[in-house]
Amino acid sequence: MLPFLQSNVTLVAGAVVALAIIGLRAATTEKTLRRDLRGALTYFFLFFALRVADLIAGHLLSPGGHKAITVAWMLMFAFGAIRFFVSVGLWVLRLRSSVPTPKILRDVVDFSLYALAAIPILKTQLSIDLTSLVATS
Repeated sequence: MLPFLQSNVTLVAGAVVALAIIGLRAATTEKTLRRDLRGALTYFFLFFALRVADLIAGHLLSPGGHKAITVAWMLMFAFGAIRFFVSVGLWVLRLRSSVPTPKILRDVVDFSLYALAAIPILKTQLSIDLTSLVATS
């Protein structure tokens, strides 16, 4: 996953997913799905802004600043993808069961997946080892 995030393919993948989000958001009238997709789209817009800033001015930053912007755009891409797939998954679940899914379910799933995505990114990019924190939780 990390080699993929470090390549420029993330810009193309991010654009494809962002277009899918915009299309799905335009096609649906369900308020919960539209709100969740707006959150995913926000993450992807932040990803694009940070990734383009990194490509244009990354070499002008200090090594620490460059590392920080790299971690930020990697996290925004991962969080946007997670938010999108969780939103679509819960939407499908709502369609099949016709019972509204509790917001806390989405929040718990999102948080768990965000943590699972952030740990390897922080470990490889910033050499922060969070395994002891996760083990004690």
